[in-house]
Formats: sequence, structure tokens, C-alpha cells
Amino acid sequence: MRREVRNLKFKGMSAGAMRWTRWQTWALTSTFLLLTSYFSACGIYSFSGASIPDYIDTVAIPLAVDQSSGGPATMDQDLTDFLFSRFVQQTRLDFVEDEAEADALLLTTIERYTNRPTAVTGDEVAALNSVSISVRAVYTDRVEDIEQLAQSFSFTVEYDPADGLDGETEAAVAVLEQIAEDIFIAAASDW
Repeated sequence: MRREVRNLKFKGMSAGAMRWTRWQTWALTSTFLLLTSYFSACGIYSFSGASIPDYIDTVAIPLAVDQSSGGPATMDQDLTDFLFSRFVQQTRLDFVEDEAEADALLLTTIERYTNRPTAVTGDEVAALNSVSISVRAVYTDRVEDIEQLAQSFSFTVEYDPADGLDGETEAAVAVLEQIAEDIFIAAASDW
């Protein structure tokens, strides 16, 4: 018994302080769960941070249009998948294929893709490359017939040119994932 008390004091806490901490943890956890349940049920807040109007239940996200010249062949599908993940899997929205049946519509166009050296060695060899992508997004609230978002988004990721095509592809996917996140945040901020 003495040994346990001595160990507790060594850690700077008495047995009474530990009980108080456990009680505080229980009280905070209970309060958090209660408030989270309340706000989620009221439709005021979702775990993604997006508060979606009650009248928007469905979203259509057609395959992104790729108007860029170059880049991985799957950029349109990759971007669409990332957007689907955010707008459908991280919110209460249901996905519909038919744009005419959707309460909200998200159209995206990959406008520009560049892959160029950003750092050069003394031998004029690329030491670092960067992939830059620009995407135009138009998000429309079809119930209220309001264009909520019409904006271009760009992002750049650097990679080692020694990684070749795999490095370029990984950088492009990372760029598209960040752009999808930026589009989601921008669209959700108007909700």
C-alpha cells in the first residue's frame, strides 16, 4: 500500500486527484456526447464541419472533365472519387446519377496540368520536379436555383524526378486530393 502511494506521489498526483480526474473525464465525455448527439440530430452540425441545409438531400457529381494536356490518364476519375468521398461519404447527402434529380450539382473541369523542374543541380539536371493542377468547380443549389460556388482551385506538390512516372503520378494524386478538399471546404462554407 505504501509503495502505491509513494509511486502516485512520485508522479505528482494523489489518489484523490486521480479520482477527480476520472470524474472530470467522465463528465466531459458525457457532455460532449450529449451535445454532439443534439446538434447532429438537429442538422446543425456534421462531423465534417459542413452544415447542410435541410432541403438538400441529394447531390450529383458527374465525372470531371479533363481539358488539360498531359498528366495521368485517370485524373478525371481520381478527382471525382475524392469529391464523392467528401460530399457523399462525409455528409448525409445521397448520391444520384441523374443531374436533373439532384438537389445539388457539382461540376468540375481539370483546366491545367504542368510538370516541371523546380530545382536544378549544378549540372543542369532536375533535382526536384513539381506537379501543378488547376481545377474549375461550379457548385449549384438546384432547389433554390443558386450557383453557390464558381471558382478555380490550384495546388502544387513536389517530387523527386528519380522516382520517374510513379513519382509524378503520386504527386498528381496528392494534388487532386488537396483540391477536392479545398472544393469541399469552399462549397460547405456557403451552407
